[in-house]
Amino acid sequence: MYVASRFALEPERAVELAAQIGVGELITAGPRGLDATLLPFNIFYDDAGTLHLHSHMARINPQAADTGPCLMVVTGPNTYISPSDMPPGPDDAPLARVPTWNYLTVHLRGELTIHEDPAWLIPTLRELVDAHEIAHHGGTWRPDTHARPDQLRRMLRAIVGVDVKVTEIIGKAKLSQNLSAEEIAATAANLRRRRDKSASTQIAELMENLAIPTAAARAEAVERAKHGRWAARARTETE
Repeated sequence: MYVASRFALEPERAVELAAQIGVGELITAGPRGLDATLLPFNIFYDDAGTLHLHSHMARINPQAADTGPCLMVVTGPNTYISPSDMPPGPDDAPLARVPTWNYLTVHLRGELTIHEDPAWLIPTLRELVDAHEIAHHGGTWRPDTHARPDQLRRMLRAIVGVDVKVTEIIGKAKLSQNLSAEEIAATAANLRRRRDKSASTQIAELMENLAIPTAAARAEAVERAKHGRWAARARTETE
């Protein structure tokens, strides 16, 4: 995935956001060519500190045979940005303000291993349910306590465990970082006034939390660089 430097997320932040989303497209390449399945996942670190994604899929899914290199694409909030959402640009701007799309996405490359052992599947299923049952429902449902033993055995025979050992983390948050901090804040405020509240509000929050600090830091760095050049020029002229 191409990521311009201003849109890049630090790996730790990208993993944190991916864990909050908790679902993505597992993409593999096998005898059939490219294939993808939308899977909820849980993030797990092994004893060596290596990041893993744990999930499961139907045993009859052909992707269960596609072990090896894989890519999990985690898609976050996204929304259309109209030029009318942005403050007007300066009259002498070299480029016009045009429609665009703001979004968050995290790509996790890794190695896929399939597990069939109930000793691996049961605790992993419990971890996955815990991650999503509590976050989305606040409940306490557990596969090994709320399903009868015979139901659990049938379920385990129908699925395989998915273990992705993550080897590369690429996070991208395209959130109008080409604008100034003040312009980003004004654009986010306009998104909050939209009728389609869900995605627009989520993007507005990301713009406020991620893009505004980035734009402010960039502007501050530019000012420091200018000040440094001015100071150096002044010293040269007085020598």
